[in-house]
Amino acid sequence: MPARIVITASASEVVALFDLPDASGLSPQPRYNVAPPQCVPVIRVANGGRELAELRWGLIPHWSGDPPPEGHVNARAETVSRKPSFRDAFRHRRGLVLASGFYGWKPGPGRKQPYYFRPKGGGLFACAAIWDRWTGPDDDLETVSVLTMPANELVMPCDERMPVVLGAEHFAAWLDPKTKDPAKVLAPLAPYPAERMGCWPVSTRVNDPAHDDPGLLVPVSL
Repeated sequence: MPARIVITASASEVVALFDLPDASGLSPQPRYNVAPPQCVPVIRVANGGRELAELRWGLIPHWSGDPPPEGHVNARAETVSRKPSFRDAFRHRRGLVLASGFYGWKPGPGRKQPYYFRPKGGGLFACAAIWDRWTGPDDDLETVSVLTMPANELVMPCDERMPVVLGAEHFAAWLDPKTKDPAKVLAPLAPYPAERMGCWPVSTRVNDPAHDDPGLLVPVSL
């Protein structure tokens, strides 16, 4: 969790929120059902400034000899600084994955019911992430993993984990590669407040990542 996100933010919204020179790395089309190993927009520091890049979702460590078709979609915040697959990226290559919202699936007597979660009133989640660059025989492959932590009370019925969402006041410290002390980097991480989120049930069409249209966000009656 999460393994499916929505990205409908405008370029101007992204530029303003993250203090970017431009949003050239953002897909011009809204995306309503983004799943690994598709590419996701990532804010990171490069050449002394922030940039927006599209990275493949599913982290493959740079030292991996033979990358699997899908990498690590998520990394637990509690262990990201210690696990061999993540610790180098955590120290040197932190980023923010942009999401207008994410999906969760609530268990039930029959098929699981999908729900859509977003910031109350709209806006963006800035999800803490780590990224890496794997050099293959033909080209470099840049990949990313979203950090997760225990879910708040709104998400808990669907999943015990949720993405780590950072407030704007923590963007600079999280993105700064000079900050390497795990205690300092991880200190601001806390569950996103449930009262600042909204959610509603949506169509089970979202179960198939081939479906990608605004109808996926329409509330359904249970």
